[in-house]
Amino acid sequence: MAARIIGKPREPSVGGMLVLSWIIGLLLAGSLDTIGVLLAIAGLLLNFFTFDATMDAMRARKAKRWLLLVALNSAPYVAGIAYWGSRVILPILVGLAVLSLHLVLAVRLGWKSPATYIFGASIPVLPELLTPALVSGSARIGAWIAWLLLTFYAVTTAAYVETRLAYRRMDPRVPLVTWLPSLTLVPLCPMLLVAMLEPWFKVASNLRGRRLVGDPQGIRRMGWIELSRLFLFAFLVALLARMYC
Repeated sequence: MAARIIGKPREPSVGGMLVLSWIIGLLLAGSLDTIGVLLAIAGLLLNFFTFDATMDAMRARKAKRWLLLVALNSAPYVAGIAYWGSRVILPILVGLAVLSLHLVLAVRLGWKSPATYIFGASIPVLPELLTPALVSGSARIGAWIAWLLLTFYAVTTAAYVETRLAYRRMDPRVPLVTWLPSLTLVPLCPMLLVAMLEPWFKVASNLRGRRLVGDPQGIRRMGWIELSRLFLFAFLVALLARMYC
């Protein structure tokens, strides 16, 4: 049973995003507490190695296994509340709200719905918000801004990929709609506009003309390109948020 439950994510982008967002959260946490860091490491390891199993159990409606995995993944955050008190409740509640909304979309629209898939891209970014809460007892404003911006980027990238797939029929304006809310963060930290140039260029180029991809090799190539773009974007966001937000 353990062999079927434990394993790295099938999609490299999911694993990369989980680890990357965790590192960014650590960089934006400020002061580090030893016990808090251990809790954050436990949270990452559990989330990383049981991510697919948790999602698979939910899709297959295997309630007992899903509840077991949810309880297992929740343990470091419950311990964080016990250790830090009410200060860490808000970030954890926000993370729970994101997961709950994804479940609602899956139930209402189905797992294969583009909307479910696109919103699901926000889940691997959650460590960016939860890690600072665990390691320092609170998430500073810079961590909140970075998390929101990374979430908009992850969701927009998922929508962008959907518009590029030859077997999909998604309107190329959807990535623009998912990215537009990022502008609300500019007044809070204007320097983030530097990091936002590349996604704006990508979204605008997609509106002018899409290059559709249908073969497996082309899809894999696009996936690695988008993962590289994510790493560059996340690096800029982490640097700018730490210095200016």
